[in-house]
Amino acid sequence: MPDAQNEPATKQRRQTTRANLPPSVEDIKTMIVKRQLQFPERLELVMRVLFHRPDIIAFGTVASVASFCDVSNTTVVRLAKCCGYRSYTEMRNAFRDHMKRQISKAAGVERFGPDVEY
Repeated sequence: MPDAQNEPATKQRRQTTRANLPPSVEDIKTMIVKRQLQFPERLELVMRVLFHRPDIIAFGTVASVASFCDVSNTTVVRLAKCCGYRSYTEMRNAFRDHMKRQISKAAGVERFGPDVEY
């Protein structure tokens, strides 16, 4: 039986703050440059491919990314975890958001909110 006294604490943990948001692609790049994030050789190879071709992950599955990079599915999932994502899907969403921002920037569209263009 749930304890009524613990309910507010549970709700508080579920509130989203920047501290518990998944890292953006820009965050990952910054951590790499600052040497706060380093990868084993195979993971570094996959990360380089994804930075060079973000469409591979933004529109791909674990299996398609693994095949493109000539690594196992497990390696791709391990990369996501190493970068601070809870899952491959969370990392894919970060790359999708990154691509949306890049396309908007190239088109000269300013974004003032997560889903609103002005």
